Amino acid sequence: MYNELSILKELKSRFIPYSDKLAIGIGDDCAAVLTGSTLTLYSSDTVVEGIHFLTSYMSYSEISKKAVSASVSDIAAMGGSPDYFLSTIGIPKCTPQNLIDELLDGFEEASKLYGIELIGGNITTSEKLFIDITVIGNVDKDKVVKRSGASAGDLLFVTGTLGDSAKGLELLRSGNGDRDRYLASRHKDPAARTNVGKLIGDRQIASAMIDISDGFLIDLERITTEQGKGADVYIEKLPLSKNYKEIENTSKELYNYALSGGEDYELLFSAPESNRGKINNLIDILDVKITEIGVVTDNKRVDLYEHDNSIFKYSERGFVHL
Repeated sequence: MYNELSILKELKSRFIPYSDKLAIGIGDDCAAVLTGSTLTLYSSDTVVEGIHFLTSYMSYSEISKKAVSASVSDIAAMGGSPDYFLSTIGIPKCTPQNLIDELLDGFEEASKLYGIELIGGNITTSEKLFIDITVIGNVDKDKVVKRSGASAGDLLFVTGTLGDSAKGLELLRSGNGDRDRYLASRHKDPAARTNVGKLIGDRQIASAMIDISDGFLIDLERITTEQGKGADVYIEKLPLSKNYKEIENTSKELYNYALSGGEDYELLFSAPESNRGKINNLIDILDVKITEIGVVTDNKRVDLYEHDNSIFKYSERGFVHL
């Protein structure tokens, strides 16, 4: 039975890099091709009705804007800057013109937000609405940040707060989105951390970085256990918003969405302890919270610790695509 990991493994075995210009291939947030002294970054992502969203709780403009943000977030996770995007849209034949206009409105909003240009794509009919986005960006070849690179002893940090998007989705699905509009908006209208990612790359702060799209735990594993490392995480240090805590206020369940909810599009990164001063300077100049939540280990597993140093048990790791 195939799954996401088995397909990725098969892709890597079949498509072995041979171009001397390919700096980063299959398996990171972006592919990277050498262009002079810079790397051109490529990221692609798809959202499908019924799997990634429902039109009952998201407008067409919110869907298209979020689709762009998801791919832009991958560029941010490499320390790069987005430049252009292409879009393939699958539209059911019965879709009225005003909803198609809304889709284009979302692309325009994303274009203005990130300073990127829509330069092409494709339009086709489809049984369900889907949007595939490819974002093209750039980064200095000496300042790109990969998923690999973390060393034992490196500190772990995360931007913003966790679990808001998943809790917002729960409220939207139950028809209670108005109960907390902040949480609902964190799901429907996330913003990629482009400024933070660029500064982390420019200042060579992180040893490894990833954006939190599928869930904190599964994305943490992608920069630790999948690279032969592990992590100790102190669960009470995980940053939670005031809105999240006010609604999700039961003890053990408080951290469920923060650990495995996904679609927060925050940045998770490791950094040598010697870079703590650089990180503090970054916090001072940015209007974004950055929280230290643990440490990289050689244990090849992720352990979550409570305040009394007991192990916190968890079952859900995050969203698996297949």
